[in-house]
Amino acid sequence: MKTCIFHVVFNKRSIHEAFKLTKEIGYEGVELWGREPHISHEASPERVSEIKQLAEEYGIDIVGISTYEGSFSTKSDQECEESFEKIKKYIGILDQLGAPMLRIACGGPNAFLAQEYHYEKAAYWVQKCADVAKGYDKKIIMEIHNNSLIETADDALRFLNMIDGDNVGVIHDAGNMYITDTDYGYEAIKKLGKKIFHVHVKGEQRVDDESLPVSFKNRTKHGMELFQHTMLEDSAADYASVFAALKEIGYEGYLSCECFGNKTDVERAAGDYEEMKRLLANI
Repeated sequence: MKTCIFHVVFNKRSIHEAFKLTKEIGYEGVELWGREPHISHEASPERVSEIKQLAEEYGIDIVGISTYEGSFSTKSDQECEESFEKIKKYIGILDQLGAPMLRIACGGPNAFLAQEYHYEKAAYWVQKCADVAKGYDKKIIMEIHNNSLIETADDALRFLNMIDGDNVGVIHDAGNMYITDTDYGYEAIKKLGKKIFHVHVKGEQRVDDESLPVSFKNRTKHGMELFQHTMLEDSAADYASVFAALKEIGYEGYLSCECFGNKTDVERAAGDYEEMKRLLANI
């Protein structure tokens, strides 16, 4: 397993500075933030070439682009078509970068509130995205995320089984699954198996004080709950067991830092990098 950082952590900085910091801290890969001023579906070929050159100069792998497109399940047909057109442009950019994966969203609502038509509509459009991506030998990935159709391992497998294609998989995210209050460890990872194409790493904990910094509310099967972003070392989600389970199933991809803890962006990126390395050394 290799270390990676999701550049959303550096979203207040230029992409040039983000790459520089990524190299200085020690990350081996980068998951590009799919918004300006980093990269969007409107990026010119010259801009894409510049980003590819940055990665080559720093010796950093571009793992993929995380977009905020999709969410097909609750959009109108016209909105779905518009998002699909943007995703096609992202796939072309991915090809120019020589990167393997594009993150999109299937949409909501929470899986425990969703109806069959939500899954059917999302699957129809994700299938179209997967078909385009396959023509470029690229993968489509969706994050297991609270407030979405795929909140648990079982939800994810249900949805993936509605799509024909071996180039569609998930991002395992123990922080999100902790919020959902579902298993994120060995059993979930074993179920998902080779459908885990990528892994997000971030600290979260349940709290009861709304005045705490970087706290937020989220709807779960228990109702509205309060959470706080933390550093990885303080996370209520047990990443030691996650990394051990990933190793056991033979996962050889990237572990992508997505830390929103109450520190500066550089402190968050560096602190979680050191904790990730410590946890990896222990397994």
